[in-house]
Amino acid sequence: MVTLALFFVVIICLLFLVVRTLQNFFKMYCSMYVSELQQKSELQKHLQERKFSDAENEINRLINSRLSEIEMAFPTDESSQVLVDQPVQKFTRDFKILFRSSLNLLKF
Repeated sequence: MVTLALFFVVIICLLFLVVRTLQNFFKMYCSMYVSELQQKSELQKHLQERKFSDAENEINRLINSRLSEIEMAFPTDESSQVLVDQPVQKFTRDFKILFRSSLNLLKF
């Protein structure tokens, strides 16, 4: 009878060791998975910041090209400054100033 009780105690101890080993294994596996997710999220944040930076540069390039097109279409040289009294050129000059300021507000 005593040997049977000792046998059950040994089996229960072995089962307890197996359970503890499995718990440690799953704890380590979960911590590796969380760390991997954190690394991925940091990488995604970096790529997203880079993507926003690229988009910002593209927007600024587009705005600058539009401003240069307007400047080429409606130049502001000294000869046009003499004709400011005419309503069409005054309107064009004011519109160009308004358009330039609104596009400059869109720049980042």
